Amino acid sequence: MTMRFYLSAALFLLFLRLSTPTEELTSASLKQLVKSGKNGMVKFCQDWCTKCTRTQEDWDKLATLAKDKIFIGYVNCGKEKEFCKERGADKGCYTIQYWKNGVEHKYNGSQGYHAMTKFVNTMLSQKCQIALMDSTCSVKAQGYVQKWSSKIITDMKKEHARLKRLDSPDLAPELSDWIQERTSILDQIIYNLKSEV
Repeated sequence: MTMRFYLSAALFLLFLRLSTPTEELTSASLKQLVKSGKNGMVKFCQDWCTKCTRTQEDWDKLATLAKDKIFIGYVNCGKEKEFCKERGADKGCYTIQYWKNGVEHKYNGSQGYHAMTKFVNTMLSQKCQIALMDSTCSVKAQGYVQKWSSKIITDMKKEHARLKRLDSPDLAPELSDWIQERTSILDQIIYNLKSEV
């Protein structure tokens, strides 16, 4: 009976891993995603890590929620040892990193579903992507892009700081979304200008 239980449990865990909406990434596939210009979040984990297994359901929900906005994936550090080591993700069993505008960052926020959803929606989702402006930006957002594209970086940074000061948890969600879209637009313009230099 014990052998049958362990076999059933192992098959169930294998089924969960195979049926997950979260994409398993390799060093090559992650580099391709980052080069695509999409923002994203990646969990670096080990097969033996109980925290990885315990949080997989929330991670899958996040991947499903964000699939059209950003990439969400995981790297199995048991298979990608060198790649994980290069990123400092080999120190424990569970590390989360994110990419914004092509730049890699370590995620230090809360790892609960609601906190990570808020982080994805406010920090990583680009509602208006300048590279795809005609299809992703409203007419007002396009006007904002045109207005600020002709300004100097110092003015953009001042506007960015002003908008950040305006944003607060007490704001109506629509106003908060508007502010976040504008700060994202400014982030993209500044990033593109710095890339050109």
